[in-house]
Amino acid sequence: ASMNAVNCAVSTVTVANTGGSPLTITSVGAVAAPYSLSGAPAANTVLQAGQSVTFTVRFSPTVKGIKRATIVIKTSAGRTNVALTGTGT
Repeated sequence: ASMNAVNCAVSTVTVANTGGSPLTITSVGAVAAPYSLSGAPAANTVLQAGQSVTFTVRFSPTVKGIKRATIVIKTSAGRTNVALTGTGT
């Protein structure tokens, strides 16, 4: 996700179970400031086939420039990294 912000920008991340059996989200890694997560699924959240969960990523820069971070989502199917890039303006 890419974000540009003077004060704050918000984006969403969706984890979807596109398979035919239950998917367990074992963890969603925390991110450091100027990023924050809201509504991330709790450890051991189970998504049945076809279900999804969406959470919010907020970018609130206090200085100008590019800030990068990675959200690590671990599930019973493996690990996914969501790269974040935000630019404070």
